[in-house]
Amino acid sequence: MESILSLAWSIVVALLVFGITIFVHELGHFLVARWCGLQVDAFSVGFGPAIWKKRIHGVLYKIGILPLGGYVALPQLDPTGSGGVGVGDSNEEQARKLPRISPGKKILVSVAGVTCNMILAYLLAWAVYLEGRAFDPGFSNATIGYLEDGSAAAASGLAVGDVVSAVNGEAVSNWEELMVVAALNDEVVLSVQSAAGESREVTLPTKKFSGVRMLDGIYPMSACFVLGVRPDSPAKRAGLASGDRILTFNGVSLYSRAQMIEEVNKVQGEEVPMTVERDGTTFELSIAPEFDEELGRALIGIEFYVNEVKKPMDQVVSHATLIFRILKALVTPSEAKAAAEGIGGPVLIIDMLLRVSAVGLMAIL
Repeated sequence: MESILSLAWSIVVALLVFGITIFVHELGHFLVARWCGLQVDAFSVGFGPAIWKKRIHGVLYKIGILPLGGYVALPQLDPTGSGGVGVGDSNEEQARKLPRISPGKKILVSVAGVTCNMILAYLLAWAVYLEGRAFDPGFSNATIGYLEDGSAAAASGLAVGDVVSAVNGEAVSNWEELMVVAALNDEVVLSVQSAAGESREVTLPTKKFSGVRMLDGIYPMSACFVLGVRPDSPAKRAGLASGDRILTFNGVSLYSRAQMIEEVNKVQGEEVPMTVERDGTTFELSIAPEFDEELGRALIGIEFYVNEVKKPMDQVVSHATLIFRILKALVTPSEAKAAAEGIGGPVLIIDMLLRVSAVGLMAIL
């Protein structure tokens, strides 16, 4: 029952976050259109039958039952005349009677939606920054934190602490850039520098996960900071709290959250020690992971902080760089097919939101 409620909550959160993103986008079009003096016939978030609608000062405001999109009806920007919702004249006739709009105003209204989304992203990046949690060096410089047993990465001779400086000859400055380049190729050549300063190249295959190509069995260095502890969980009973950093689990030093997940899965039902740091003090706790039949693995009931960055502008610049890298891939013959396969619309966005909503608020942001 708890798992069903958890899934339902994840769906609600995913739809809510997606709905907010749509609302902000359409609000940008709406506000700039009104500022430029354009006629606005309707402002809708969602498609399909309306669960709420009201006409205010000539504008029909509506919330559709399907939160998979939205629109602002602007007859002066619609060359077909199909965007208006007026009564009497046809939409085409109505559009012809309205004043012409200058190219400058058309451009302003057109870019207003994505501009508002960018502003929202910047504000959310600030929210992550103000949370004040530890910064993960692995995401800032593509440092390897864990190699899964039996994977091609583990068999390649790579080691924890190695830093990836380039993929297929293309320089990467963080783990996200590494993942983007990997997603565009069936096989990648990693330029790696070891902790001892030795440089070498390693060739690894990529595999598809949820339609996106990724490196298999290789994960970034990431501190195991606890975001939240679920009620009536092994972690709660052991005494873990939000803000704790887990240093070791069952005697194994932890360098990655992925590593800890695997270590927990090895000791189902067995009570084991772990070393925890809290407010500068280090101490030990005992914990007994419990097997989750639905997920098919052992859990202790915590959520991790993930992918925080020191400065929000760094995140904005990094993501902007990744966007241009993907656009470049779409027009590069050797990468175009893989790039197109990795692009998705509302369904893929909601699928990804469902996945991260189970991790916690910081992951969603």
